[in-house]
Amino acid sequence: MASVVGIMNERLFESFLVNHILCHMAGLWRSYQALMAKHPWTLQIITAGSLVGVGDVISQQLIERRGLANHSARRTTKMMSIGFFFVGPVVGGWYKVLDKLVTGGTKSAALKKMLVDQVGFAPCFLGAFLGISGALNGLTVEENVAKLKRDYMDALISNYYLWPPVQIANFYFIPLHHRLAVVQIVAVAWNSYLSWKANKMKRAAVSSMKPVPLVLLITSVLLTTHVPLSTCRPRDLSLVNDQLDDVLLNRAGDDA
Repeated sequence: MASVVGIMNERLFESFLVNHILCHMAGLWRSYQALMAKHPWTLQIITAGSLVGVGDVISQQLIERRGLANHSARRTTKMMSIGFFFVGPVVGGWYKVLDKLVTGGTKSAALKKMLVDQVGFAPCFLGAFLGISGALNGLTVEENVAKLKRDYMDALISNYYLWPPVQIANFYFIPLHHRLAVVQIVAVAWNSYLSWKANKMKRAAVSSMKPVPLVLLITSVLLTTHVPLSTCRPRDLSLVNDQLDDVLLNRAGDDA
């Protein structure tokens, strides 16, 4: 009898805890909505910069496996500054321009926006991002050009693993003032990859290396945060995670 009462109390506590967390999350979302209504541009930029910083933290801790003792706060600060002063204003402004270039909220319009975004904007943005990151890391013009030649196509191919389907959904379902935030939330995994790519120094045997599929990086983040992928079996996820570890460890060895 006592064990039954204990189980009931435990379940009641779990239910209370979940409801309490959900209430707080709902309150935070309402506060975010209120701030967005008052200061949409400022909040979009702050959100973008913060999430670029989160991406760098994930890059250093999960991809490069630096550990807290060797975490570079200076590098995270640099990446956040790129988010605040480049990613936020440029991407947020681009979405406003794109909404005027391609009007309407139909599926066809969403597809056109995705094509314009991925064919016209993404290649330019990616090159500028890597170039600015290199300049902040102290690279000379010659070194920066060499780095772009080495890494640009690799990053662009990885871009196309992730962004086309995300952007179609974003342009079709999400209001304009929330698109940058939605993209940056999805982009935590992408920012991790970009931060890793932007801060790589030397690589051995460059010609033999293949781009890392973004789906593996996203899977790694989801597994680390214990978010289930309902379409995959546990043994499939374990296999993917093992493969990701092998790829990243090999690349870390190349960087050393």
